[in-house]
Amino acid sequence: MIDYFWTSDLFAVVLAIVGLNYVFIFFHEMAHFVAIKAVGGEAKMSIDRRFLSIVVATDLYHLGLVSKARRYIVYLGGIFVDLFF
Repeated sequence: MIDYFWTSDLFAVVLAIVGLNYVFIFFHEMAHFVAIKAVGGEAKMSIDRRFLSIVVATDLYHLGLVSKARRYIVYLGGIFVDLFF
C-alpha cells in the first residue's frame, strides 16, 4: 500500500492541496457571480494578489434592489456549489 500523504514528496502533496483549494474558491465565487446575474443584479469578479496568496472575490452591486427572496439565492449559491463538490 502506498501512503501518499507521508512520502518524501510531501511538498508536491501540499502544492496539490493548495491548488485544489484555489479551484474550489474560484467555483464558489463563480456561483455567487452567476446567481447575481441570474436574478438581475450586477457583479464584478476579480482575481487579485495580496501578499503571498491569490484572492478571488465577487463584488455585488445593486443587491438592495433585488427582492429579499432572490438575495438568498445569491448568498446560498456558493454554499450549494461547495456541497456539490
